[in-house]
Amino acid sequence: PVMNVDVAPTIPDAESAPNEVVGHGCRIDDDVADSPNEFLFTQNDPIHEFSDLTLSDQAFAEGRDDELLEAPEAGPSMVIEEVVCDKERCPWRVCARKQNITGKWKITKVVGPHNCADHELTVRHPQLTSTLIAKRLMGILKEQPNMKVRTIIRTVEEIYGGYVITYGKAWRAKQRAWRMIYGDWESGYEQLPVLFNAIKAVNPGMHYEYIPKPNAWKEDGRQIFGRAFWCFPQSVEAFRHCRPVFSIDGTFLIGKYRGTLLIAISCDANNMLVPLAFALVERENNDSWGWFLRLVRIHVVGPGREVGVISDRHQGILHAVQEQIEGYAPLHHRWCTRHLAENLLRKDGVKDNFDLFQVAAQQLEDYYFQRKLEQVRTATNAEGRQWLAGLMRDLDRWTRSHDAGGWRYEFQCSNMAESFNKLLLRIRGMPVNAIVEFTFYRLVAWFNERHAKAEALQVAGERWAEKPKRHLIIANERASTHEVQCFDLGSGTYQVEHRGGTTSDGEIRESRIHVVVLRDFKCTCGRPRQYHFVCSHLVAAARHRNFDIESMIPHEFSVATLVRTWSPRFVPFRDPREWPPYDGPKYVADPAYRWNKRGTRKRTRHNMTMDQVSGRTRRGRATPFLADPEQNECGKCGRLGHNSRTCRWQISEDGALPPSRSGVRPDPPRSSYSGRAGNNLQFMIKALRASTSCVL
Repeated sequence: PVMNVDVAPTIPDAESAPNEVVGHGCRIDDDVADSPNEFLFTQNDPIHEFSDLTLSDQAFAEGRDDELLEAPEAGPSMVIEEVVCDKERCPWRVCARKQNITGKWKITKVVGPHNCADHELTVRHPQLTSTLIAKRLMGILKEQPNMKVRTIIRTVEEIYGGYVITYGKAWRAKQRAWRMIYGDWESGYEQLPVLFNAIKAVNPGMHYEYIPKPNAWKEDGRQIFGRAFWCFPQSVEAFRHCRPVFSIDGTFLIGKYRGTLLIAISCDANNMLVPLAFALVERENNDSWGWFLRLVRIHVVGPGREVGVISDRHQGILHAVQEQIEGYAPLHHRWCTRHLAENLLRKDGVKDNFDLFQVAAQQLEDYYFQRKLEQVRTATNAEGRQWLAGLMRDLDRWTRSHDAGGWRYEFQCSNMAESFNKLLLRIRGMPVNAIVEFTFYRLVAWFNERHAKAEALQVAGERWAEKPKRHLIIANERASTHEVQCFDLGSGTYQVEHRGGTTSDGEIRESRIHVVVLRDFKCTCGRPRQYHFVCSHLVAAARHRNFDIESMIPHEFSVATLVRTWSPRFVPFRDPREWPPYDGPKYVADPAYRWNKRGTRKRTRHNMTMDQVSGRTRRGRATPFLADPEQNECGKCGRLGHNSRTCRWQISEDGALPPSRSGVRPDPPRSSYSGRAGNNLQFMIKALRASTSCVL
């Protein structure tokens, strides 16, 4: 209740004013205050002015319980507002006086304590708005853009003394904080060319390109956003010192507007990620992948340099790598064997074949490859054998034993791009200008950290990076067990007998004889050709001749090259008020790509074993078709990884079901799923109440 008083009563002086203020019961709108400083007050500033009384209400709602308010001397006639508690026995009240000149309100008196509100302090508070939370979390979210919503809930509970906010309010606070930092999604598309221009002004050599949506214009003359490509000169310089291989992949956006982020990424001598280029496109198709790879070859790889590309078999990528550009070397496309193993797994559902197929693809000698491949053929079904037959036409693209150029180096799958995609999982819902800033600052941090580590290795006198050094140590240890016979001293041709033993996967292998040619850095084991690094047989032959084999190791593995890789420095693009003027075309978001569906947006295309952690996916569910002990067992065919509704296995003509897997416990039914736990809980309560055998 609020009372208007024409003539002010006698107000006590400051010494008699109460020193305990508790105010928690005045509801205000979600967006009342533009700045939290509007309602902060201290003992040094005892009387605070408010343009509206609701701001003073929020000041008390903030829990400023121990602040002392000093009341001014009352005039002969003034307008007073008094807010009292609706509980009759509660003495709490707040008085405010309206100034005649400014029209603002001043807090003049506070009487407490507000005892009746104590029981509400531990749950929720209506004045703890998403706007207030967003302003408090702006600094945190700028440093941690991938902060989870549930982490925000816990953070707010710690900051504001135990108040618990809902998931929806935390989500809205995160969205508002992003808008406060980066602007909204619409302005993000408008700001993107201005941001690129500002970065390029202080980082010469940066390249970015825009393609507007064809034949689409706004009424005010602005173009509709189509695609954008950008790469930083520091990454281009770093790639010159890396091995000539990179991986590509795409991840879709989950913000207000649909789209796909394409990336190209390589690795340094120590197998640390080196992001090369990025692009925002409408979707993955032949045209978008062709446009992206064309720009990567021109602005990152450069003319004349041959490189390998590792990716999945997306139709757009298969089409793009075949394009010929005058003056540029062709791309050597290699397929990710893990994606191929996923495809086989979906054909036959046999988990053992998933691992066995990858082992077969990794074999360096054709003899062992054929033996492993025959085991896969025997274990799979007719559909799997037919699928394998289709792969035999392109053995050089997925097997090491038939890759004459060794364009994979040591990378069997597209883990480079997949690993960087995991960093992007939590920022895919941010405005596009925020995504660009994330790529910039992530590279700044990586170049600084890794350059410092590389210099530390150089100061310590190390010759090779950490991982190549470990491989060299292992090769030297194994070389001591080999027997060497010289055949041609001039060319350095040796016969090296490798004693038999048990491999890492438990296979017993007999002794093998390999031929080494030191002059050509060759060995019939295939390791120097595929890994471009020494094998134990080369080390044994070099010892026999007292030759320094390390002098033949490619410079891409050295510490000196590692230092040069991370030596380029980025320059900050300063405050937006100091950015250079931009007079280029202006772009707006494509309304056709706006998300219109309510609810949680899809975050994964499908579950992959790459997404697994100890047999479980990132979402906590078992990957389909894997023989996980906690998977569902089909009631129709008895197999694991699916249910009777999605069963694809045929029943025999006599109606008999295939035998179920013994000793396997199916998953118990789940009572709730992500995003719908509350609804499922209400459904369970209603069901229990309807049951005559249960009493709640």
